[in-house]
Amino acid sequence: MSFRSNFGLPKNYESTVKNDNRPIVFIIDKNHSYREIIKTCLKALNITNIHTFTKSEEVINSKLPPDIIILDNELGQGNTMGSDFFISYKFTHPDTKFIFFSVNTNLALAVSLIRSGAFDYIVKSKEGLNRLTKRIAILVELQIKQKNSRKAFRTALLSLGMAGIVFIVAIILYNNQII
Repeated sequence: MSFRSNFGLPKNYESTVKNDNRPIVFIIDKNHSYREIIKTCLKALNITNIHTFTKSEEVINSKLPPDIIILDNELGQGNTMGSDFFISYKFTHPDTKFIFFSVNTNLALAVSLIRSGAFDYIVKSKEGLNRLTKRIAILVELQIKQKNSRKAFRTALLSLGMAGIVFIVAIILYNNQII
């Protein structure tokens, strides 16, 4: 049984996540072991553009805009809380998706963050790691579908634009009795 099948991922998942569709993922966690475990799970999902941070402040200084941020709410003494970082960063980067992966089991906090726009709040555990992997796979597929639908929309607009130009030229030529 493969790593991917352990998480119940769609059979076509791997072919969906191609080089040009791979998201940029930031991991913010004070714990080196968790950063590495999450990185391993992401690589198993064919996601390779991964950047790790121990402090949310390091993300603010990054010039690279992430598609997904996986963060712990408890970032250690002297650091901004993950929830505070989420609220401020989400305001300036509304397209970035957030998944909290934290030891904090406060249900009210989890509900509040999800209502504020977090994609999910997962408690760190073995089961939590499985859920995190599944949620990332779902999120990546959703983002790929959004990108593909935007491309299709642009193509349709261009096609309509060309058809519109041809139609207008035909009307002008007809009105001038050239046709």
